[in-house]
Amino acid sequence: MRRATEAVFDDVDAVISPTTPNVAFSADWVSPTDDPQRPFEHIAYTVPWNMGEQPALSLNGGFSRDGMPLGVQLIGPRFADHRVLKLAKILETRLALEPRWPSPPVAQ
Repeated sequence: MRRATEAVFDDVDAVISPTTPNVAFSADWVSPTDDPQRPFEHIAYTVPWNMGEQPALSLNGGFSRDGMPLGVQLIGPRFADHRVLKLAKILETRLALEPRWPSPPVAQ
């Protein structure tokens, strides 16, 4: 896995991708598909980089129509942690997204 993921960086300096193929799922589901036989589809974009030992981070890249944050993943070659952090700072600055905090439940 490391060789395959390292090879990506022969052609590019960094990768930007979605963090997950899902925006959100019900908290009482076992996974985004709610299928115990398929619990890992939602981590398909992160697993290769974790197993390949590349530095990666996820940050908010915007919001869905329902107001949910959309994760954007930045990945760099092994040992390029500082590059990934610098790219994240640039992306956050350019996006200039206002934080959206959930409202606390209303007491009844």
